[in-house]
Amino acid sequence: MDYKTIKCGIYIIRNTLTNKVYIGSSLNPRARIKEHFNSLNKNSHHSKYLQRSYNKHGKSVFKADIIEHVNDKKNLLSKEQFWIDYYNSYKKGYNVCRYAGNTLGLKCSEKNKIKAHKRMVGKNNPMYGKTHTPEVKKIMSNLRYKMPPVTKDFREKMSKVTTGENNGMYGKNHSNKTRLAISKKVKKRGGHKGEKNPNYGNKWTEEQKESLRISVANRGGMKGENNSNYGNTKIKKSKWIEIYHLVKQKKIKVADLARQYNVHIQTIYNIIKNQEVIHE
Repeated sequence: MDYKTIKCGIYIIRNTLTNKVYIGSSLNPRARIKEHFNSLNKNSHHSKYLQRSYNKHGKSVFKADIIEHVNDKKNLLSKEQFWIDYYNSYKKGYNVCRYAGNTLGLKCSEKNKIKAHKRMVGKNNPMYGKTHTPEVKKIMSNLRYKMPPVTKDFREKMSKVTTGENNGMYGKNHSNKTRLAISKKVKKRGGHKGEKNPNYGNKWTEEQKESLRISVANRGGMKGENNSNYGNTKIKKSKWIEIYHLVKQKKIKVADLARQYNVHIQTIYNIIKNQEVIHE
């Protein structure tokens, strides 16, 4: 099959010595195959297995072809998956992803993570030393608020994967070192007051206000324990001293202390930093 005449389909890159293959799909296979070989020639192909084989055996042993013409682009990934499974190219070939169009199962090495990080920090970052103009910021803001509304089902799903034991910080607390680092970063930016606040000068639209009102109402309002500042009151000197010593002894968790003394968890952290104002 002449891949140069095919507009949409599944292609294969085969090592004629080992018979190992790489399977891919594209709306423009001719251009996509060309991209693969350009990357291989530059020693920068995303498949380390294909790149190593190419470096070892040379370009002459690799042949590219179209194995199926796909009329409907909606079927492209399902067809690609069929051929990945047929050739078992994930386990015995050059494909680095188990599923077509999905990076699930693809693990990035620490070396590649460091390389990717270096490519985007400091002067390598395309935004280094630059800031968005007010006009661009306004466009970005408008695009953000024009996003489709989040459905109730989506909120419930997100809640399940980010609450309780599923939360990355479940049962953990930031160390004093981490808190200090966060504090320094915020102070370095000039804090969050005035023009330094990302929401400075912005006003909530009536639609946003109504959305917040409904969200609060669905959670049972802002009274009692539903209020994020519930129990966050100034405390007497005797209790302050008790909490301070219990924290230093490290015999009880901060969250448990907050519940025990009916104060907000931030109050406990303020006591640790000796910042909480005391009622005599």
